[in-house]
Amino acid sequence: MSGKGLPPPAPDLDLGAAIFAEVTLAFDVFYRPGAAGRVGLTGRRFLRCNLAGPALVALGTGSRFADCIFSACSFTLAADPATVPGAILLEDCLFDDCILTRWSVFLPPALAAALLRDMPEARVFGLPFGGG
Repeated sequence: MSGKGLPPPAPDLDLGAAIFAEVTLAFDVFYRPGAAGRVGLTGRRFLRCNLAGPALVALGTGSRFADCIFSACSFTLAADPATVPGAILLEDCLFDDCILTRWSVFLPPALAAALLRDMPEARVFGLPFGGG
């Protein structure tokens, strides 16, 4: 029996699962230091998920975002995103039709340039912005 005003019980999530579909969760639940203190997710698939921050996320190789909404997210240039302290390194992950809220995303230079080409309205910190 649940009382009024109490949140529903948290679903049992297998954080080691390869696929997450239609879930809402705080993305920092994946922050679990592994070997040599490295924190990362590899080969995960997120389909129609609502992934909330605040979360520090570093983009490694092969991760893709298809039809996602970035809400109140910031992007920062990092020469080597794998070395950003406290960030969850994403490698070969797919985010499809997800809402990502309050993420601080660290990007390698080539990806930052591509992001600005595809989303000129994005603001990427750490890039030199020239004025007229």
